[in-house]
Amino acid sequence: MIASLGFATERAQAVDSGDLDVTAEAGADGDDGEPDRDLSKDTVFGMLSNQRRRRVIEHLSRAEDRRMTIRDLSEVIAAEENDVSQAEVTYKQRKRVYTSLYQIHLPTLDENGIVDYEKRSGVVELADTASDCTVYLETVPEGHLSWCEYWMALATVSVAFAATSALGFLPYFSAHGHVSTVLLASVFALSAIAFALTDERTQI
Repeated sequence: MIASLGFATERAQAVDSGDLDVTAEAGADGDDGEPDRDLSKDTVFGMLSNQRRRRVIEHLSRAEDRRMTIRDLSEVIAAEENDVSQAEVTYKQRKRVYTSLYQIHLPTLDENGIVDYEKRSGVVELADTASDCTVYLETVPEGHLSWCEYWMALATVSVAFAATSALGFLPYFSAHGHVSTVLLASVFALSAIAFALTDERTQI
């Protein structure tokens, strides 16, 4: 009885840490056949439900040629999980991530057609089907604004500009209201075009 409780506790901790994945155990798409090229939403959300799988997809989507080795993936993910630089990652930290990727997450992603995983060489490449997943993941390079942050900042600046003009602190724009309107409309239009072009590249 005590042994059973101990096993259950260890299993729960493994699930929380990402070392064990119940979705992978049960079968993400509910059958043993080949995955469809167009992933179902259940499969997509099942794959994205695990943090380590999300990180694998995110890092591969940023990598050159959309491919990395399992060792490199293990190191960068271990660094993120332990809030240290890659140079500070210990062997034990990297090994723990490596084991879960090797035994669980990469085979699961490969079976569902999200990555192409070559065990012999240790190379992992993001498959075209992964666009079904990346559309739900906003990957923003460090130091860059996300589109959500950009739109919020633009709206704040626009309201401040309009209020300042209306109060007469910007004489030219206060006297030429149509110029302010055209200016703001142009900024929003150009931003919308840029957003549409960026979003199109992340779509299927």
